[in-house]
Amino acid sequence: TAALLNGTPAVVVAVRKQSGTNTAAVAAAVKERMAEIQPLLPKDFSVRLIRDQSEFINHSLAAIEEHLILGGILAAIVVLVFLGNVRSTIIAALAIPVSIVGAFALMAALRYTLNQMTMLALTLMVGVVIDDAIVVLENIYRFVEEKGMSPFQAAIEGTREIGLAVMATTLSLLAVFVPVGFMSGIVGRFMSSFGLTAAAAIAISLIVSFTLTPMLAARWIRPHTGRDGGHSSRDSKWYRPIDAGYTRMLRWSMAHRPAIVVVSVVTILSIVPLAMMTGVNFIPEEDESQFEITLRAPEGSSLAATQSVVEPIARDVRELPGVGN
Repeated sequence: TAALLNGTPAVVVAVRKQSGTNTAAVAAAVKERMAEIQPLLPKDFSVRLIRDQSEFINHSLAAIEEHLILGGILAAIVVLVFLGNVRSTIIAALAIPVSIVGAFALMAALRYTLNQMTMLALTLMVGVVIDDAIVVLENIYRFVEEKGMSPFQAAIEGTREIGLAVMATTLSLLAVFVPVGFMSGIVGRFMSSFGLTAAAAIAISLIVSFTLTPMLAARWIRPHTGRDGGHSSRDSKWYRPIDAGYTRMLRWSMAHRPAIVVVSVVTILSIVPLAMMTGVNFIPEEDESQFEITLRAPEGSSLAATQSVVEPIARDVRELPGVGN
């Protein structure tokens, strides 16, 4: 065998991790050891890192972390736009970090790491874990506004009234993600941590909506001042056009029930042709900003003959724009 680095003879040392170990941790340990070895080498020797599989993993995790934080901020902004109340937005938005951080407890118990699958699950759950808190908060606010209850009493009665519906919604989501966590085979190896991490975040969001959300609502929501000192949230400039548009759509749908049924049936039946048109792949294609060229020489070719073919190709590739040396 022969190895060249930019046309200079070299020795290639490949470090492969054992099954079940963390790629990023192994790569970090190798880099640390390389830094210790470099000063001990002769002056005309150097150590170069040619390929590092952890770079793409770390960049992917950094991107997912960014999306996780950005998703939480955008979810809070959307809630603020529709609720139109800063205090209510803070109450609902607190369910996101509490549920996400709380999911770390189950991840630690199952010895999961922050990898692409678990981080992807947490990112997708940002918009889900806030749902229960919004439903409970809205019902509490309704009790304060429409029934004139104190925030403390409304927190108790509002949560009690909506509790069964919120629990049914959450359990229906758990019925989807928990079985994913117990899938077997190769797919299970990939999706187990995803399903259980998502299920943990959803389950904790239910607990948060029954505890933290009503507690904060009882303390932070201002009592309704009535007709003389306040107005209903339904009279807001933002809600009135939405309410009017929704009412028109509802009336049209109720007046044209056969059309709605036909559209629903056609939508369901369209699943089959759309699924056939969609490509199927086990792992999505990823661009890791690196490529590999493989050559097959005729049988019986000597090492020198193979090198004479490979070296010109390597030289031409190094001259291409964007290729690192």
